Amino acid sequence: MNIVGRLALIAAALLSLSACGGAGVSGTTSTTAAVSAATQALAGPTGEYAAEASYAAVLEKFGQVEPYVTIHAQELRHIQALTRQLQRLGAEVPDNPWTGTIPAPESLKAAAEAWAQGEVDNVALYDTLAADVDGDRLLTRVFANLRRASQDCHLPMFQAAAAGDGTLQPSQMVSCGGMNGQGP
Repeated sequence: MNIVGRLALIAAALLSLSACGGAGVSGTTSTTAAVSAATQALAGPTGEYAAEASYAAVLEKFGQVEPYVTIHAQELRHIQALTRQLQRLGAEVPDNPWTGTIPAPESLKAAAEAWAQGEVDNVALYDTLAADVDGDRLLTRVFANLRRASQDCHLPMFQAAAAGDGTLQPSQMVSCGGMNGQGP
C-alpha cells in the first residue's frame, strides 16, 4: 500500500475514533487529537519514521559513519516512545510508510545540509503538536523530549557535519545529555 493509502487508513481510523467519543486522555485533550498528533509525529513527512528511513538510506549507501549511526539509533528510540504513546491511547501503530522510499543524497555533505534543515522543521513540528495536545501530560512530555533531541543534539551535529565533509569524528560529536546512543 502506498503512503496515500496508509494516510487515508489513518484518517479513517481517527474519524471512527472521533465518532465513538474517544477513550479519554488526562487533562482536556481528546483521544482523537492525541492519536492524530502522535501519528503525525511518527508517520508524517517530517516525522520519526521518515527521519529513520533517511538515515538508514545514508548508512546503506555510505556505511557506518557519524553522526548518522548515532542519530539513527536515537530515531529508533524516538519511534519506540511514540509507539508506546499510541498504544497507551489504544490506537493502532502504523507501519513505517517511508522504509525504502527515501533515497540517500549524493554526498554526506548534502545529507548533513538537508537534515540540518530537517531538524529545524522537526522542532517546529513538535512546537505545533505540543500545543495541540496540551492536556495530555505524557504525550506533551514525549514531544518536549523529542523536540529537545532535535534542537540540542541532532541539529548541532548536522550543522557541524555540514560545515565539513558531511561526517563527524568522535571528538566532534555533540554530547546529548544521555541521548547519545541511550536517550530520547
